[in-house]
Amino acid sequence: MAWRMVGLLLTVVDGIVLVWAFETFRSAKRVLWTRLDPLITWGPYKYIGNPQYSASTLMLLDFTLLLNSLYLLLFTFIEIATHHVFALLEERTLERLFGEKYLKYKRKVPRYIPRII
Repeated sequence: MAWRMVGLLLTVVDGIVLVWAFETFRSAKRVLWTRLDPLITWGPYKYIGNPQYSASTLMLLDFTLLLNSLYLLLFTFIEIATHHVFALLEERTLERLFGEKYLKYKRKVPRYIPRII
């Protein structure tokens, strides 16, 4: 029961982060690859390079706790691998489009897990 309560609380927090990331992305009028300017470095992107990937993966882990599901855990590992491949491809594109500005951002902001300090 305690794990389920933790899972429920984390689901709410991760959902808030996910919506924040989508809204930040939308506020830049950036939809997929149709518009890549400006480089988004505000909102959750100020703390983490891929907040949408991180939050959705954490939500799957939260649901795994809530439902006590081995299948969801296996699916989560597949999602982690898929998101990592996408993140690497996106980074290559952003490096090409923004050059040193993106490289500086990438050195400063972690890819998936925000720095505590």
